[in-house]
Formats: sequence, C-alpha cells, structure tokens
Amino acid sequence: MAMHNLPHPGEFIIQVYLDPNNLSSCEVPNDTSNSLEIAL
Repeated sequence: MAMHNLPHPGEFIIQVYLDPNNLSSCEVPNDTSNSLEIAL
C-alpha cells in the first residue's frame, strides 16, 4: 500500500521519540560519540 502525504522526518521523530518521552530537541545530544564518552 502506497502512503501519500508522508510526514516530515522531523515531525516523525518528534511524534515517535520525543513527545512520548517528554524530551525536547535541546535535551537530545547531536553527536552520539560525545555522549558515549561522557557516559563512560
């Protein structure tokens, strides 16, 4: 089945990952290598 009017990738990320976890884009690290160094 073909999908029409696909959501913008940013909207998808917000709806699927950020909103359910009460996160904002400012709270998500942009570079995972830096966040892994901090976590270790």
